[in-house]
Amino acid sequence: MINDVTTDLDHPPEFIEIAKLNPDRDYSYPQKFAVEQKQKYPELKNLIMDRGLDQRDIVRAVNLLLDENGNWEVVYRSNTRFEAIARTAILGFKDDIVIDLISGPEGSVTLRMRSKSRVGRSDLGANYRRIKKFFSGLSSTLKAEKATQP
Repeated sequence: MINDVTTDLDHPPEFIEIAKLNPDRDYSYPQKFAVEQKQKYPELKNLIMDRGLDQRDIVRAVNLLLDENGNWEVVYRSNTRFEAIARTAILGFKDDIVIDLISGPEGSVTLRMRSKSRVGRSDLGANYRRIKKFFSGLSSTLKAEKATQP
């Protein structure tokens, strides 16, 4: 029974801009979800990109995916942080999304993501699927972009 899924259970990305838009809503990550998420989605981890990709290419790919996703409203973007609101296909419920990029050693970049439903105690796997789909799309976009570079 979880409705808040993150790729980083130790340090979940924080909602900043979306929290400002909804000051009465609690955006802290419930640590009790971490235990269930580890059991339910053990493979869900941060995406570490160390293939010599430039962070600008990663930011461009993230922005492209955000813009292509018609049911996401981007609330905030920078070179290291993105926040968006997704509307579910059924009933149009709002789910909140945060993505951040962290520069690491030797030019690596770690992408952390969190997706949280506003309604209900369970998301029936929607947030997990959203993250997996985004990571898959990002990997495909970066591969295609790298293949077209001289």
